[in-house]
Amino acid sequence: MPDKRLLIFTAVALEAKAVARALGMECPRPAEPVYSMNGTLAIGLAIIGIRACALDAAAYSIEPTHVLMAGVAGALDPKLKIGDVVVEGVDPLGSEPAGTTVGRICCSDRIVETPDEKADLFRSTGALAVEMENDGVRVWAARRGAAFIAMRAISDRADQSLDPAVLRLVDHWGRARPLAIAATLARRPNLIPQLTRLGRDSKLASDRLGRAVKELVECWTSG
Repeated sequence: MPDKRLLIFTAVALEAKAVARALGMECPRPAEPVYSMNGTLAIGLAIIGIRACALDAAAYSIEPTHVLMAGVAGALDPKLKIGDVVVEGVDPLGSEPAGTTVGRICCSDRIVETPDEKADLFRSTGALAVEMENDGVRVWAARRGAAFIAMRAISDRADQSLDPAVLRLVDHWGRARPLAIAATLARRPNLIPQLTRLGRDSKLASDRLGRAVKELVECWTSG
């Protein structure tokens, strides 16, 4: 059995596709992990749904020594730009990828909507970014004695608003719900610019995320 066994979780398919492409892996389906070997490092990649709702929906073929929660996030720190990558809990046996920022990431059970809310959370927690899965995955990893690492690429800045209605336009895996989109935009056409921006910025953030995950894996396998 390999000494290091890395299980990578993403919430949605867009993130998983970017990570899989960067690592040269097959892209997983929801709750159907895929596996590969990179040198002596065993890697699993799984989609676990928004808010980690499907974390226990699959059986994992490796018992991880390390768990990486990889995804996009909203910035709390005004200095962070779209595509910047924040890392929390870097493994002492490796190092953070070049160009990333090490710092705390806050987990919320809801979308933090407005710049004012983001500013309040930044002041009260000191966290650099906010997302919705890390806490559940951290507990899951701890129960298995695995080191936990979080890696998040920024998809909306601290000065940008994010309407919670966007979550109703996708399913748990981040896949578009066409009927919901049509009905919502018929009532609220003003959401179109925000959805266009969010789609563009999420794609950029996911691509940067994939590169950062690849660099982290290369740090471990070249050491």
